[in-house]
Amino acid sequence: MARQPAREAKPEALWPSGDTVAFALAPWPLVAATMFTTGITQTIFGVLWSTTVQHDVPADALSRVTSWDLLGALALAPLGLLAAGPLTAAIGIQPTAAAAAALILAATAAALLSPQVRRFRAPDPPHSPRTRLNR
Repeated sequence: MARQPAREAKPEALWPSGDTVAFALAPWPLVAATMFTTGITQTIFGVLWSTTVQHDVPADALSRVTSWDLLGALALAPLGLLAAGPLTAAIGIQPTAAAAAALILAATAAALLSPQVRRFRAPDPPHSPRTRLNR
C-alpha cells in the first residue's frame, strides 16, 4: 500500500494560522505553547516537503524548482511585512492578525482543493516487502 505523505503534511500546513490567531486573541503562555507546536509541525512539514521534492523532481530541474520554492517561501515575505505595518496602524493588531490567519487558511485550503495534492502518494521504500515482490 502506498503511503500518503500529503495526509501527514496537511495538519502541519494548516497549523501556522493557529499561532496567528493566538497572537491576536490569547495571553502570552498560550502564544508560547502555540509557537512551540508550530515549530514542531513546521519541522515535520519541512522534512516531508524536502524529501518529496528531492524524490519526485528530476535532477536536471531540481535547482530551478528549489529556486522557485524559495522565492515563494522566503523572498516574498518582506512584502507581507511591508503591508503589515500600515495595515496594523489602520485597523489594529487583532484585526490584522485575524486577517493574516484567514489569508493563511485560505491559501492552504486552496492548495488542498487540488485533486493532485489530495491524491498524492509516496512510493514504497526500496526495502519494503511489497517492493521486493514486484521486482
